[in-house]
Amino acid sequence: MRKDYWVLDFHASSDSVSIIEGKLGKSQEDVSLPGVVNIARYPFNDADISACSQFGAPVADVFVVVDTGSDLFCVQCEPCSNCHDYKVSSYRINYGDGSFSNGIVAKDALFFSNPDGSVVPKNVVFGCGIHNQVSAHGLLGGILGLAATKVSVISQLGGRKFSYCLGNSSDPSSKGNVIIGEYTHIAGFTTHFTFYKSYQVYPVEIQVGSQSLDLPPWAFGAPANVMLNSGTAYTFLPQVVLDKIADAISQTLKSFKVQPIPPPIPGLSCYNGNIGRDLIGFPTMTIRFRGQAEFVLERWSNFIPRGEDSFCLAFAPAVGRNSESQIGGMAQQFYNFGFDFDMIELSIIHSVCIY
Repeated sequence: MRKDYWVLDFHASSDSVSIIEGKLGKSQEDVSLPGVVNIARYPFNDADISACSQFGAPVADVFVVVDTGSDLFCVQCEPCSNCHDYKVSSYRINYGDGSFSNGIVAKDALFFSNPDGSVVPKNVVFGCGIHNQVSAHGLLGGILGLAATKVSVISQLGGRKFSYCLGNSSDPSSKGNVIIGEYTHIAGFTTHFTFYKSYQVYPVEIQVGSQSLDLPPWAFGAPANVMLNSGTAYTFLPQVVLDKIADAISQTLKSFKVQPIPPPIPGLSCYNGNIGRDLIGFPTMTIRFRGQAEFVLERWSNFIPRGEDSFCLAFAPAVGRNSESQIGGMAQQFYNFGFDFDMIELSIIHSVCIY
């Protein structure tokens, strides 16, 4: 008996996000991208995980941010100046960093690959963004929302399981994937999660090298109060947790040839030096969750480069727009996350993202 599943393959990108220019079709059911797609690359200071997926008719490559912190699949569109008037549904999404997408709800084909190399189109409802803005450069290529609400691609395809693997954002050749359905990659140790508009987990311990930070039980607030959010680079944590991490990291860095420098944004801890050159041998950080699941963060997950000669700790205070504690995309590198909605379990395993 044939089992349904869908695979999206993508590349990780640490220094750019691609912006796609699309055109609006003649009706709500007929929104497509042009045969020739203009893609511009814009350098970012943060490390965003972007996916290249095939979408529309005729088919075009669409570069989107892989985001477990939102639900709707949105792409950049242009208003159609020569189209018939139709009644359409509109949408507006405000993201945690102040970005937004505003447009109409439409339907078109999103293409998924099978292990035999064949490609399968699946019609999905998506947001055709007419007015979009992200906090950097004022442009938006698109968002692949993976929070499993009714409007998400996951729910539209009837997936009771799905997995994603982000790869290495510092390596342009690194690949990742999103798998929906029976062939979801579920392996490794598990922890329970809760879901209400986002995936919430419960960390119980953080260790830098061999040193436990001895966090109090209330450090993260209520149980299952930390969001898994691949759509943001930084991990945002309560001040009491961040202070302990920053202090342990600062003490450890005294053994390396780097010096603290003023941060570009208050609350960050930044240093001169190069992650690849100056942090060889830097100890790992381990985040443990209820159950047996954990991930071990190496230097490329603990720090975000800012050019060639400086870097910042990839952890920031959970305040303001980012007042909710969340584990960002940098910390999720090199791991596969498998969600089973029937068992309400999240499986986490170190992976090179080849499936």
